[in-house]
Amino acid sequence: MNKKTAVIGIIGLLLTVFVLVFGDIMYQQIKGRSVLQSSPSPGIEEPASTQALATELPTEITDIKDITMRLVPTGDFTMGSTGSSHGVYLDAFYMDIYEVTNAHYEGCVTAGVCEPPHYIKSDFRSSYYGNSEYDNFPVVYVNWTMAQTYCGTWRGARLPTEAEWEKAARGTDGRIYPWGEGISCDKANYDGDPDFDLYCVGETSAVGSYESGQSPYGLYDMAGNVFEWVSSLNKSYPYNATDGREDLTRGGSRVIRGGSWNEDSNDLQVFYRSWIGPDLSESELGFRCAKDATP
Repeated sequence: MNKKTAVIGIIGLLLTVFVLVFGDIMYQQIKGRSVLQSSPSPGIEEPASTQALATELPTEITDIKDITMRLVPTGDFTMGSTGSSHGVYLDAFYMDIYEVTNAHYEGCVTAGVCEPPHYIKSDFRSSYYGNSEYDNFPVVYVNWTMAQTYCGTWRGARLPTEAEWEKAARGTDGRIYPWGEGISCDKANYDGDPDFDLYCVGETSAVGSYESGQSPYGLYDMAGNVFEWVSSLNKSYPYNATDGREDLTRGGSRVIRGGSWNEDSNDLQVFYRSWIGPDLSESELGFRCAKDATP
């Protein structure tokens, strides 16, 4: 073998090594990019389509006490009425389909977590709470703190905010009543004509009695039957969850929503607000629970 042939051989060997090493480097770089693209680092926002798949939520769930709740989706809605209406954005949450019943509340009392209602009667029934005939009727004579204990400690949930309650009742189309427009005794339990006391029932009714009175999200009795506690302090509009009204440790009157069997049609409108002290309980006041929606 002459010198020329040897040199050519060495050059060929070096080129082969270079190609192999360079090719391996390029492969590792391409592979690295692929891994980074498929697994974003913290702080890098995933595409909307990926987020949508990751956060898809069931429309109905059963909580730890076997109570059914319905989804109220993320988004904006119009809160308030003419002169006070304003847009509010809410994250998704779940809300009880029905008002809390005597039977469900009694389970919490029996377990030693909740206090019994302040009275076992209702307006015209001397035996109401603890009477199996009314197990499926809304619990009353429960104050705000007692409602908080039931929802938070017993159910692992909470009271809805005032904004959540209104969105759950009316949806996003600005309707006046949970079912739409107009009102009658086949949609809600209320005082049909206060001038003549023409009550639809004249007392509480079993929860879920008005099939045609459901809200856009399938919730019953969001108008009439009993008023419902919400978490919010009574503060002026516009609603702002960060202005102190959702501070559960502050004193002051708390908002109640939804009207009752003893109220006229105006008080059943989804934007109607009233309020009482948190230590008070009433024969026409109950509640339901809500909870954050997590994927």
